[in-house]
Amino acid sequence: MNNPLIYLLEVANNLNSLAFGYYSQGRYEEASPLYQQALEIYQQLDYKHLDVASNLDNLARIKMYQFGNLEETESLYLQALEMRQKLLGTNHLDVIASLSRLADFYFKVTRYEDAEPFYLQALKTSEKLQSNETTDIADFQSALALNYSILERYEEAESFYVQALEMRQKLLGTEHPDVATSFEDLAGFYKYQGRCEEAETLYMQALEINQNFFGYEHLKVAASLSSLAGFYFYQRRYEKAEYFYVQSLEIQEKLDSEDFCDICDLQNLAQLYYDQGKYEAAEHFYAKLLVYFQELNGYEDDSAVTAQRNLDDCRHKIMELNT
Repeated sequence: MNNPLIYLLEVANNLNSLAFGYYSQGRYEEASPLYQQALEIYQQLDYKHLDVASNLDNLARIKMYQFGNLEETESLYLQALEMRQKLLGTNHLDVIASLSRLADFYFKVTRYEDAEPFYLQALKTSEKLQSNETTDIADFQSALALNYSILERYEEAESFYVQALEMRQKLLGTEHPDVATSFEDLAGFYKYQGRCEEAETLYMQALEINQNFFGYEHLKVAASLSSLAGFYFYQRRYEKAEYFYVQSLEIQEKLDSEDFCDICDLQNLAQLYYDQGKYEAAEHFYAKLLVYFQELNGYEDDSAVTAQRNLDDCRHKIMELNT
């Protein structure tokens, strides 16, 4: 090939394609150096293209989740955003997605003040492009609500939670699972604000929506039961908490689920029984947790060690009561 620049570009594109193949298979250690080589060639050629922006995004994910390199991850996401803005302008759906990725990154690494402007920009651009009424807008409102809640900017948080709920009700109807999610988000916010009557009502509404939509034996219903149980546990209303935890676990066991929800329920139910002095009931659930964590991560895992300590403590309490 006579033109060395075209040759280099083809090499970079081939490296990028091969890297994406490995990336799609979850073979990140093999994908990372190939993405890096392709990126270096693109930068050498000063080549701006949407495929390069995708390269930057994928490499950023690898750097974060595989290697934990946060500085490099941030730099790559910023480069991808800047490239899309130059190629597409600021008002484009791909730019919104890039803003969202960067905001989510900052949120995940607990840089909540850095996340705010990118969530806001993504929201405003979405409103401009999508006539103020899409579920994407509701998603950004929910993200901002949670971000503001963590930052203790509670008035702004409540405003965005309510806006997201109203948007989903308008677009999806009042009996949609996404509306139930909005109810639970707002309920959780009210719970920690001490507005427990409002929170309880919203948790109950969310449960009813999911039961009507999915039927009574579904993991979404189990999750709603667990949320309601957690609310009662938070209030130390142990009888109600126990009732809903048990219902949730029965559904999960029937569906043979090992979701995170299941593990949290086991932990909370064990703690609930322990706090009430029902040590034999607590022992049963701590024993199940111990087996789960040992099988998952081995005997030296921190969670397994904690479960063993809790189990030993329960058995000690039982022995004391029986002597």
